[in-house]
Amino acid sequence: MSCPSVSLSRAVLIPLTILFCLFGASVLRAQARKYERKSITSLGTVLVKPGLSPNIDIINNRLKAYIEVPRFDYNVISSDAVKEFVQKANKTNLEPTAISKSLNETVVPKILQVVQSVADLRAQGNLKEEDLARAAVDKLKLSGLTAADIEKVLNSAYIYLPVITEYEEKTVGDNFVVEMKGYLLWYQVVTPHDGSKASVVLLQQASEPKGGSGSGDPDKTYQLKRRSVNGKDYARLSAAGAWAQNEALAMRNIPEFKLSAEVRSVEGQSVLANIGKREGLGLDDGFNLVDFFDDGKGGVLTKEVGFYRAAEVANNVSNPNDLSRFFAYQIGYVERGSVLLERPRLPIDIRIRPKFYQFRLPRTAIPLDFQTYNRFGQRGVDNYALTEDATAAAGVDLGAAFNLAKAVGITQFFAVVDLGVGVPTVTPRNANVPFLLNGYLGIQKKFWFGPVNLNLAAMPGIDALTLSGTGTEDDDLEGLTIITLGAKLDAGVEVILNPDLMLSLTAGYKVAFSPLLAGVKFRNRDNIDVVNFSGPNAAFRDINFSGVNVMVGVSFTLPSLGTDLLTLPSDIDY
Repeated sequence: MSCPSVSLSRAVLIPLTILFCLFGASVLRAQARKYERKSITSLGTVLVKPGLSPNIDIINNRLKAYIEVPRFDYNVISSDAVKEFVQKANKTNLEPTAISKSLNETVVPKILQVVQSVADLRAQGNLKEEDLARAAVDKLKLSGLTAADIEKVLNSAYIYLPVITEYEEKTVGDNFVVEMKGYLLWYQVVTPHDGSKASVVLLQQASEPKGGSGSGDPDKTYQLKRRSVNGKDYARLSAAGAWAQNEALAMRNIPEFKLSAEVRSVEGQSVLANIGKREGLGLDDGFNLVDFFDDGKGGVLTKEVGFYRAAEVANNVSNPNDLSRFFAYQIGYVERGSVLLERPRLPIDIRIRPKFYQFRLPRTAIPLDFQTYNRFGQRGVDNYALTEDATAAAGVDLGAAFNLAKAVGITQFFAVVDLGVGVPTVTPRNANVPFLLNGYLGIQKKFWFGPVNLNLAAMPGIDALTLSGTGTEDDDLEGLTIITLGAKLDAGVEVILNPDLMLSLTAGYKVAFSPLLAGVKFRNRDNIDVVNFSGPNAAFRDINFSGVNVMVGVSFTLPSLGTDLLTLPSDIDY
């Protein structure tokens, strides 16, 4: 399998060159009111730092999954045409500038020959457009370029090349772990209008190295979309997938590659724009509303004046005139002809929420010694960790919300996970402060009203209490752990501060069941595993995690992630 590719469109080659000369580094040069598909050509190889041995087929597979997106037309140039370049590049330190130099010394002269040869043939006016590439082959027999290669060069504006700079496979515990780092180099082919001095220019925005990691159980088999693989290959796929995903995000942030659309209609808090499935638009994809203005020096700059997400995706593959609907989350001045500009982010929000919640821990629930535990309920027994009942606790939840809109077809629909820790609002004696732990997983739906949303979440999960004693005598309490199941319903309000940051206020109610299991340890005695909560264990039944909870917090959208959390094994086509 070959790498994805980068190329230059005959119809836009000269206009693009003129535009780049006129606008220089201005943002406007890379954006249009309607996104024009880019054709990109791959050099058909992956450069690897000497001494590293990654699986190239796996890397190419994940690049194909994440980089070959609908916004591009892809080509791969033949291996013969780039053989000299590969040999020369592999002798360098694989830095972007060194690779650019190798390209300019090997591939670019061939591109120049192609452009000049075709220009000469076209000027003669003897051949049809579709015959020019084949005729050029006869003139460039020593270049190694085929007619297909020449056609790709003529129709390409960009070249991309994967470079792997770090790669390690190791065993950590029972898992096989793969870590890798590298970058995807994007070059623009610049050919002056007179067809001379063609060169490749590195797009610096995407040249920073990205990382990726993955793990798998070597004794386990993972079922992919069409076949199963062992744990080691799954770890390799996961690491390459995480790296390719981060490279894809970086690519979508390159101004030349960002999707853009022109607003065709304004309907209340939503707009209709000329973009859709053909360009790879998905539900909940984010777009900035931008305005263009003069910087006072003859240049044109952009300013973000609003934020929208795709609420309905048009099928403009079958109907080119179909329009997608975008809903406003931050409203700026918008009118027919305004421009929406892609804001690429991972569909993952990280949230941090301090909380205060009801919780019942009776004074007599935690015995400080074995005698008190063994004589629970009898008179004269009063050696407990608490001096009063605990009825509330304070803590913090760290969670993540994964946007499932593309998978389920419902906007602002999330899978949510929360992990939390808390402490009761009482101080124990002869024992450390009890820790209350929780883990909940569920779903959430947000209903937006401009910059504010109301959200509902339903989550089952697990609660636990853990405590260690401080006594040093025999039979003193050494440790106690209690685990129970629960479920909670939350309702909240969120306010968007900027497209990547939100404030929230949440209230909910948790229903916790009787303890599921417990473990008690007294010094110099065996562990006591509790599954029957009667007799001396009856006091544990009164520990209850049910009650109201209130949380305030912030959430922020991730720009990238070192691990691919979004792809299930069944989604991998390898």
